Amino acid sequence: MKPLTVLIADDDADFRAGLSELLRRESGLKVIGYAKDGLDAVSKTQRLNPDIVFMDIVMPGLDGVGAASQIRKRWPSTKVVLVTIHNEKTYRRLAVQSKIDGFIHKGSIVQDLPKALEKIASRISR
Repeated sequence: MKPLTVLIADDDADFRAGLSELLRRESGLKVIGYAKDGLDAVSKTQRLNPDIVFMDIVMPGLDGVGAASQIRKRWPSTKVVLVTIHNEKTYRRLAVQSKIDGFIHKGSIVQDLPKALEKIASRISR
């Protein structure tokens, strides 16, 4: 079966590298690109057509929620998972209101990533 393709959008290069390494350990996934902010994420989603975008919420320029909203409207089959270091209910509420496919706190990403991927993969039609 063809691997699910992933775009990682985060303004922190170290986090992008760390998440990329975690995703490489998961079978059936292929990281195909990186974005440094929300505008870059929208542009690369258009160009690369990933199955899943892991998106930081707080980024310069267009934030993750705004970028996720644009991606969901323009490419509804692309799944978006918001990731953040902020543990505020406001961000979770924004994710739910924006119909985002997942929300992971960066502090628990190692534990929560496999479950989130399983949930998202079940919603992707291939």
